[in-house]
Amino acid sequence: MKSFGQTVKSLRNERGLSQHQLAQSLGVAQTTIANYETDKRFPNHQLLVRMAESFDTSVDYLLGRVTEKESTVKIYEGLDEKTLEPVYQEVAQKYLGYLMDSKKYAALNLVRRELGKGLDPRSFYDKVFMQTQRRIGRMWERNEINVAREHYITNVTQTAIASLFTHLSETVECDRVAVTLAVNGDPHTVGAQMMSDLLAFEGWNTHFLGGNVPTDQLIETLVELKAGVLVLTLTLSQYMETLENTMYALRKEPQLKSLKIIIGGRALDKQPEAWRQLGADGYGSSFEEAVRLVKEMR
Repeated sequence: MKSFGQTVKSLRNERGLSQHQLAQSLGVAQTTIANYETDKRFPNHQLLVRMAESFDTSVDYLLGRVTEKESTVKIYEGLDEKTLEPVYQEVAQKYLGYLMDSKKYAALNLVRRELGKGLDPRSFYDKVFMQTQRRIGRMWERNEINVAREHYITNVTQTAIASLFTHLSETVECDRVAVTLAVNGDPHTVGAQMMSDLLAFEGWNTHFLGGNVPTDQLIETLVELKAGVLVLTLTLSQYMETLENTMYALRKEPQLKSLKIIIGGRALDKQPEAWRQLGADGYGSSFEEAVRLVKEMR
């Protein structure tokens, strides 16, 4: 087990802080931090709490009473551990744990650190972010978290998604246009946003429309953009009829005869063949699968 000083030094290094920077944030002298790290001194309770907040961890972890993994393990029942490689499983677990503890910056810093270690940015979409979104969706359905918590976690994830672009090499847009959005009325747009990003990484000229786009305006936009591919996501099954009506209108529009449509989302997980009845060109059970389908249509 690490000593208090070793834990402080390890956390400081993980977060890329110098002793001087940590000392400034805590309002103490740099020599005080040096003494803590060599176990020559120990902070009072008030300063200990501030240190825990600065590191986005718990006092118990600083004192060696628990490890981060032990303190959050129960939260992750339900993550798709069977299909996640150990490294992504650990990242997904820590990421969700930080968000459940309202530690936004710890979650964002975790993503930054793991990317810096060489993990594939594209893999974060399916193996970390979508795993997290599916888990909190199930928790919300069982009333284990309220809608405010679900929205908080989703908003932090959208911030994390935006940061991934700095870790990807420059892409060159092709002439083909891909449009992504959530089915009208469904407030869950993060899946469509992630799909837009992944297609952009593949060189597509992408347009993420968010949600709540009326069908007539969607058709107008698709025609104006000369879109080749449309990706529609459905998270809440109560909007299935809206998806059906949207698909009917899209397929009836003569100017969109060549448009390829991919559908996906949690509401379709138990109906993997529904895309055929809806008139879509494919169903993406994961981001990886959806991207593969789009690439085949290129």
